[in-house]
Amino acid sequence: LLDGEMAGTGDDFGTALVGAKAAFGVGNPDTTIVSTTSINDGIWHHVAATRDSVSGEIKLYIDGTLENSLVTSATGVRAPTNLRIGSIRTGGAGSFLAGNIDDARIYNYVMSATEIGLLLNTPPSLAAISNRVIMAGTILKITNSATDVGAPPQILSFSLAGTPPAGASINPSNGIFNWRPTVAQGGTTNLFTLQVADNGTPVMTDAKNFSVVVNRPASPGLSNASITNGQFRLTISGDFGPDYAVLASTNLTSWISIFTTSQPTLPFLFRDSNLTNSNQRFYRVRLDP
Repeated sequence: LLDGEMAGTGDDFGTALVGAKAAFGVGNPDTTIVSTTSINDGIWHHVAATRDSVSGEIKLYIDGTLENSLVTSATGVRAPTNLRIGSIRTGGAGSFLAGNIDDARIYNYVMSATEIGLLLNTPPSLAAISNRVIMAGTILKITNSATDVGAPPQILSFSLAGTPPAGASINPSNGIFNWRPTVAQGGTTNLFTLQVADNGTPVMTDAKNFSVVVNRPASPGLSNASITNGQFRLTISGDFGPDYAVLASTNLTSWISIFTTSQPTLPFLFRDSNLTNSNQRFYRVRLDP
């Protein structure tokens, strides 16, 4: 896999495929440890080996899990002046790996199990999200994007961390955020934490914060009330965003909804054909949701 084999019993080292298992060995004296997991199954595996030149301890990790370790008497500096990837360093028939190798690395210190886990899976990267200022009742849609440089490619999923305001949601597959704040949520500042996670081992995440200021809409304005040919007409004005519902009553106690329009262009003309000259009717306008 990544090898520094020297002829004889010199101060060498190397990682290799021994049968179906991964192996890591040092020389002088020749000492080898072997994984418990088979890695010749046609899928990607992460193989990591560490050696402490002071204590002589060697460790072998497969897919981020420590599978074998041993304290040896092979301490000090190693002899190889060069290494080979995918072959025993000394070459020769049968010394080449029949497989694929990606992202071979060498470090000049003993990595911890946590650091090896991070090597196994690279965190995704979530694009920055700008803050927003919207009117209550307005539909806010934010298309989010994230990337992951891991190999093989990871499946990413999106979520809203914590307890987001009521009504806010995100599509876990494509990261599209949707929220239509209610009129009651007007006059608030809302902090969101959007998180993306991969499906690697261990699971890695990235998160971005953004705020949404929700302005309170103005009270609707009613003007130009008139009756023409038995039809009551009323001009309704206000802020764009909410739905506008017109309610009617004959006694100011019991109200019924007689007209609703979804995010209308303002001002708009309301008409009531049910009003006659012989009855009295009161009107009120409610903003929804």
